[in-house]
Amino acid sequence: MKTKLLLLLLLANFLIYSQTSNIPANVPSNGLIFYYPFNGSVSDVSGNNINGNPNNLTLVSDRFGNGNAAYSFNGINSTMQPYLANSPQVNNTRTITGWFKINKPVSESFDFALINYGNNPDTAFRISFYSKGYLDVTFNNQTISSQKDYFNNQWIFFAFTFNDDTNFFSLYINNVLELSGTVDLFTQEFGNSLRIGKNNEKDFFEGALDDIGLWNRVLTPAELSALYTPGQPQITYTLIPDTNFEKKLIELGIDSGVVDGKVRTSDIASVESLNVSSSSISDLTGIQDFVSLTNLNCSQNSLKALNVSNNTALTVLDCNNNQIAYLDVSNNLSLTELVCYSNKLTALDVKKNTALTKLDSGSNQYTSLDISNNTALTFLGCNTSQLTTIDVSNNTALKLLDCRENKITTLDVSEITTLTELYCQSNELKDLDISKNKVLEFLNCSKNQLTTLDISTNTALVGLYPNYNQLINLNLKNGNNDKLIYLNFKNNPNLTCIQVDDAAFANANWTDKKDAGASFNVKCDNYTLIPDSNFEQKLVDLGIDTDGLNGKITIADASAVTTLDLSNSNIKDLTGIEYFTSLTYLDVSSNQLTTLDVSKNILLETLNASSNQITTLDLSKNTKLRIVYVVNNPLVSLNLRNGNNLNFVLPSNTGKKAASGLYTSFLGLKTLGCIQVDDENYSNANWSNIKESTTTYSNTCKTLGVPESALKNVVIHPNPTKGELHIQNVNLEKANVYNVLGQLVKSFTLNSNNTDNTINLSGLPKGVYYVYLINQDAASAKKVIVE
Repeated sequence: MKTKLLLLLLLANFLIYSQTSNIPANVPSNGLIFYYPFNGSVSDVSGNNINGNPNNLTLVSDRFGNGNAAYSFNGINSTMQPYLANSPQVNNTRTITGWFKINKPVSESFDFALINYGNNPDTAFRISFYSKGYLDVTFNNQTISSQKDYFNNQWIFFAFTFNDDTNFFSLYINNVLELSGTVDLFTQEFGNSLRIGKNNEKDFFEGALDDIGLWNRVLTPAELSALYTPGQPQITYTLIPDTNFEKKLIELGIDSGVVDGKVRTSDIASVESLNVSSSSISDLTGIQDFVSLTNLNCSQNSLKALNVSNNTALTVLDCNNNQIAYLDVSNNLSLTELVCYSNKLTALDVKKNTALTKLDSGSNQYTSLDISNNTALTFLGCNTSQLTTIDVSNNTALKLLDCRENKITTLDVSEITTLTELYCQSNELKDLDISKNKVLEFLNCSKNQLTTLDISTNTALVGLYPNYNQLINLNLKNGNNDKLIYLNFKNNPNLTCIQVDDAAFANANWTDKKDAGASFNVKCDNYTLIPDSNFEQKLVDLGIDTDGLNGKITIADASAVTTLDLSNSNIKDLTGIEYFTSLTYLDVSSNQLTTLDVSKNILLETLNASSNQITTLDLSKNTKLRIVYVVNNPLVSLNLRNGNNLNFVLPSNTGKKAASGLYTSFLGLKTLGCIQVDDENYSNANWSNIKESTTTYSNTCKTLGVPESALKNVVIHPNPTKGELHIQNVNLEKANVYNVLGQLVKSFTLNSNNTDNTINLSGLPKGVYYVYLINQDAASAKKVIVE
C-alpha cells in the first residue's frame, strides 16, 4: 500500500512538472496565469490549462522567421476567448505582455481591440488601437493614448502593469516606458471573461499576435527585459534605378557597398538634408522614402521629372538647372525656399505654399505666375520667362524682385516699401513709378520703352541702369548723388537734359555714363514724346510746341492747353495727348486714328472724334464729358458710363446747337451693337433718336466688353491681301467686312468647329477695310488692306 501511494505521489509530481516544463526560460513562472507562445496552437504552457478557444485564426511566421509560430487575426471575426477561473479580480495587481505586428488595417473600424478584460465589453478594461495607429489603454471609460502610430508592419513588444497598492499603472513599448499614472483599474463586472482580438461585435483586431502572457503580480524591470526578445528587424529596401543617384548616396555614406539598384529604407528615412547636385542624375526615383527631408538640393542634373509629394517635411527645395517640365509642390506646405530656375516649366502653382519667403523660378516657359497668396515672400525671381504681367500688390515684404527678360508692359511696385533691389530690364515697360520705394538701393530698368524716370525720392540708391530706353526726362536730383556708384544712362537718344544735385559733380564723375547729346543740369524741362510728326507739326502750327520738330513737347506747354483742334491733320498716333491734362475741348476729327485714349484728360467736356478708323472707345473716366461726336467710325465698342449721362448735350428740336456747334450722336454707327451707359432705361427714353435701330443701350454690354481677350490669338494673313484671307487659330461663326465709312460690304458664315477659315475679298476696291470676327458673345475688329 505504501509503495502504491509513493508511486501515485511521484506520478502527480511528474504530471505537475510536465505541465510547467514547457514554459520558456525567459518567462517568469511566479504568478503566471497563462502564457501563449502560439507554437502551432493556442495551448497555454503555464500548466493552468487556460487554452485559447480560437476562432478563425491563421498561423503565420513569428518575429524570428519561424513558420507557424504566431497567429494572424483577420479584423472581421478572428478571436480567442479563454476562461479565467483564477484571474485577477477588480483592482488586483497584474501584468499583461505580448507582441503585435500591424500594417495599415483595411477595416473601417474605429477601434481595434487587442485585449479586452471583463464581462461587459463596453465598460471593461482593454488595450486597443485607435484607427490612427495609437495604442490606447482604457480603464472603465477613461482612455490614455500613446499618440504614436504603430501601424508600421513591425513586431512590437508591449507590457502593461498595475499595482493595486498604489493604483499605479505602466505601459512599456519595446521595453521603454511609454505611459504611466494613477488610475482606478476597474470597479464592476470584472468576472472571468477575457477576449484576445475582440472588444464587442465589431471592434476586431487586424494583425498578428505572439507570446501573450498574464501574471497576477507586477513583473520587475529585469523580468520585463528578459521578455523583450526582438527578432531580426525586417529589412525593407527602396529602389534606386538611377546608378548615378545611388553612387552619390554611397559617396555621401547614406548607402554602402556596390551599386545594386536599392538602398535600405531605414538608412534613408531619417535623412534630413540631401545634396545630390551636379551628379548626372536623370531619375530621382526613391526620393519618396526620404520622408524626413527638410532640405533637398538636386540642382544641375538631367532630371525631366521630380516627385516630392511624399516629402512633406521639406522646407528648402533647390532643383535649378534641370529639364523639369512639371513640378507639383501642393503637398509641401512647409516650403520656405523654392529654387527651380532654368528648367522647362510651362506652369507653376504655389498658391498653397504660403510659407514661402524665397521663390527663384526664372528661366522657364510659363506665361503666368500667381503669387497673390505668397505674402511672406522677400525674394522673387521670375526672370527670363514668358510673362506679360506680374501682380506683386500683395507681396509687400519683398526685398528683391527680379522680373527681367519677359514681356511685361506694366509693373506696379508702389505697395512694396521694403524693396531694395529691382531688376526689370528687357521688358516692354513704358512707365515705372518708384517714388514710394524709399529704401531702393539698386535699379536696373534698361532695355524698356521708358520716357520718364524720376528717382528724386530714392535717397538710398547706389546703382541705376536706365540705359537703352526712350528717355526724355531723367531726374536724379535726390540729394544723395554722391552715393550713386553704378550708373549707365547711355543709349537714350532723345535725352538732352539730366537733372542732378550738382552739375559740376556730375560732369566730373559721370560724363562717360551718358550720351554726348545729354547734359547735366540742376533744373530740366520735362518732356513727353510726340512720335507722330503730323501731330507735332500741328502743335507747332498752333504755337503750342515752340522748339520745332524734335519728337517731343514740354509737359509744361502741354498741360497748359485747354482747347485743342487737331482736325484734318493726317494724324495716326495721338501718343502724348495724356499730358494735355487741362483740356476741356478736343477735336481730332477727320484723321487716321485707329485708337484713342483720353482717360487722363479728365477735364474734357467736348470730344469730336468723328471720321476716323476707331473701333473701340472708352470714355468712362471722363466724368465731365457732355458732348460725344463719334460718327463715321467703325466702332464695335463704346463705353459712355461716366456718371454724367444726364447732362449730355443732344440735338435740339428747335435746330439750335451747343456753342461748339456739336451735339451727341451715334447715328450711322451701324457696326455698333451696344453702347454702355449710366442707365439704360434713361437712355432708351431720351436717346432713342440718336442711334441706329440695331444699336442698344446697356449698363454692361458684356458681349462687347471682352473682344480682344476672347480672340487675342487670332492670326490673319496675308495682310495686305489681293483677295484671299486666311483666319486661323480661332473658332468663328461669322466674319463681316466693313469699309472705312462703316458700310457692310461682305458677310461670311463660317464653321464654328474649325479654327482655320478662309474668306475671299476679291472684287472689293483697293483700300482699308475692317473684318469683324464674331464667335458667340465675343467680337473683334481687324484692319485689312486690299491691294
